[in-house]
Amino acid sequence: MIKNLKRWLKENNMREITVNMGMMDYDINFLIGSVKNVEEYVSYKFEYDKFELGKHQAYGWHFYLEDYCSIVWVPHFPRTPREYGTFFHEISHAIIRMMDWAGVTINIENDEVFCHALRHLGQKVLEQRKSKKVQIDV
Repeated sequence: MIKNLKRWLKENNMREITVNMGMMDYDINFLIGSVKNVEEYVSYKFEYDKFELGKHQAYGWHFYLEDYCSIVWVPHFPRTPREYGTFFHEISHAIIRMMDWAGVTINIENDEVFCHALRHLGQKVLEQRKSKKVQIDV
């Protein structure tokens, strides 16, 4: 059970990056590090007694629970085309949840909103590769 998130992140060699999506007033949390710590982190963020991933192996995940902001997990910043694909795949889930929360239906007539959010979120996280900053406000 996580008591002090900052200490837990450091002890487990994990990185948390939170991006505020500006006018949506919605945060998206990124957890970067070993999959062995994902269950404990998601339990903490979603205030679960015990969250369980199951046995499905993945290169990234998106977690969402109503009334909570999305969590995107990847084991490390992307380095290969496949890892970039997974990274943006998981970000897409988080953006779709944010749009649903805001009451915005994404379709061919307004897909530009989704596309700008995808670029913004991906850019903000990837800019943090060498930074120690964890909160990003637009």
